[in-house]
Amino acid sequence: MNIYEIIYAVREGLKEYTDDTRYVNDYLMYLVKIKRAAYIRREYSVIQRLIDNEITQTICMPLELIENDSECPDCGFSVDDCEVVRTINKLPYTVEISNRNLITRIAPIGVMKNKFELITRERAIYAGEGEYEKNTVYVFPHSNGHLYLKSKKNFYKSLEAISVTAVLEDPVEATSFKGCGGPDSPCYTLDKDRYPIKNWMVDIIIKEIIAELINLKRVPEDKENDSKAAVQ
Repeated sequence: MNIYEIIYAVREGLKEYTDDTRYVNDYLMYLVKIKRAAYIRREYSVIQRLIDNEITQTICMPLELIENDSECPDCGFSVDDCEVVRTINKLPYTVEISNRNLITRIAPIGVMKNKFELITRERAIYAGEGEYEKNTVYVFPHSNGHLYLKSKKNFYKSLEAISVTAVLEDPVEATSFKGCGGPDSPCYTLDKDRYPIKNWMVDIIIKEIIAELINLKRVPEDKENDSKAAVQ
């Protein structure tokens, strides 16, 4: 189901009890988003639990070459090689899970391309220095929101963009990225692409939202009835 189909199901459930037009699509998307994130955190908090493809999205992120001495020490690059490759845009927030990062794959554009190795910013200082690490391209997330690349091989500096697969906290943010199916092709569309959620979560989330909105509608009515009863 895409997000609009999920919202339609919520509206259908509300019709019998309240006026569903009170709730704009953005608000219903917000409710779906926060509940999806909560269920994902609950299910994938176990370290050994593999991340299922149903909850991930892939976006294409253009790269830029930064020639700035001030960034070199911060990113773990030597002063002699201060050309830093990073994403132009910031990576949208991923669902927070304490024991791991929910970025599952970073690679050059192309389904069959070998993926890069995702590491922490702390490890970036030493990454690539080992005898068997010289051909590896490392990627690490920075606190400023950008992804940085590092390797002893310079070929990665000629890349125009990378493909990033992750569990985004807000799936709608993927709509702002292009290039997945061509230069101007959107990476995600709300009305055509499946909402990144497991099937069993959909029914539960729809029922929870309907129940909560119905209860919100009833609270003012109950208070009004109670005040009338008190006057009598």
